[in-house]
Amino acid sequence: MSSEEYDNTNKGAVFPPFSDNDKLVLSGKIDIEGAEHKVAVIKTTTKKGTNLLKVYTEFCALFENDSSNDNAPQYSGNIEERFFFDEKKPLRLAAWKKQNQSGKGMLSLQVSEKQSKPDLGDKVVADLEEDIIPF
Repeated sequence: MSSEEYDNTNKGAVFPPFSDNDKLVLSGKIDIEGAEHKVAVIKTTTKKGTNLLKVYTEFCALFENDSSNDNAPQYSGNIEERFFFDEKKPLRLAAWKKQNQSGKGMLSLQVSEKQSKPDLGDKVVADLEEDIIPF
């Protein structure tokens, strides 16, 4: 990859709809092979004027973050397990509020490996064992 090419691996962006054609018309659930999936149905029109319905499934729920760090994402959430490429590697999605070149609001997205919180249980037990005072 040359220095002039942009690497968009694990990155993306979402914008308001480009036209009034896209309308959320239905939402619900579907069972596929015993697994339940939440879905949303968007009604739209093709460039040739054909009406169609697009069915989307839930990928991730983003929650608003409460952080004083200006570089922290405004939203983040865990990506649904069925979208993992490696079952041992949980993923998260982070989103930052930004404006596009024309000044319209958008979200800049980034996928990363979910950071696990350290399990301090074993360390606390080991520290306690070292601090035992003989009587």
